[in-house]
Amino acid sequence: MSSQNFILVEGASNKVSEFLVQEVSGFSNSDEYLRLDDEDRKSPGIVCGAFANYISRIYGERGNAGLVLDNAFNAIESLSSVQDSDVENLVVTEILENIHFDEYPELIQKLGSKSKALHERWIT
Repeated sequence: MSSQNFILVEGASNKVSEFLVQEVSGFSNSDEYLRLDDEDRKSPGIVCGAFANYISRIYGERGNAGLVLDNAFNAIESLSSVQDSDVENLVVTEILENIHFDEYPELIQKLGSKSKALHERWIT
């Protein structure tokens, strides 16, 4: 196969970072996100890990944190509903595995049905 026949197709997983920044209030201005350099911000996995740390920190500092956590867990549920194995992998390995559920087990109750199913299938 010559390089002339190769076409790079952008997958759904490449849009996850942008989705999280747009949909979750405060994430784009968070310490977790601002610590990332331009190259890190191009990596959906790194951004998802920062997002998980953001959720854990917000909950740890403010308890329920209302709308911020609601937006965050709605975003996780939306991503969990995408029929794409790369997006599912990001949700499981970079978000669900990095939220501090062991420290804050009550956060599991904030998961929607699809994200809770992924958590139960792959993490517990």
